Amino acid sequence: MDNKAQVVELVDTTVSEAVDASHGGSSPLLGTNDQLYKWIMSITFLGSALLLSSNFEYSRIGFLTFFAGHLMGLYVFRRDNAMFWHNIIFSFIDLWGIYRWWFV
Repeated sequence: MDNKAQVVELVDTTVSEAVDASHGGSSPLLGTNDQLYKWIMSITFLGSALLLSSNFEYSRIGFLTFFAGHLMGLYVFRRDNAMFWHNIIFSFIDLWGIYRWWFV
């Protein structure tokens, strides 16, 4: 095998390994577990917003689901300081909403 073929094979192997690592061996849409959690968080937040904005009997469940989503965000964004603190602050806001809608 000549040098050019060896380089092409090495690059191809390296790129394949990088793609597998970036997707955690799963589908390109979901990628790693953190990607899956981000999708779940997005769906949770959309449902929560819909519940709260509907302002009907079960709207208060929206604060519980927001809180669950922000707790998940604390895990997903554990290495990103800005997003980690964003989720901490919103968790306290969610707890305030839970207190107001469920206990007062």
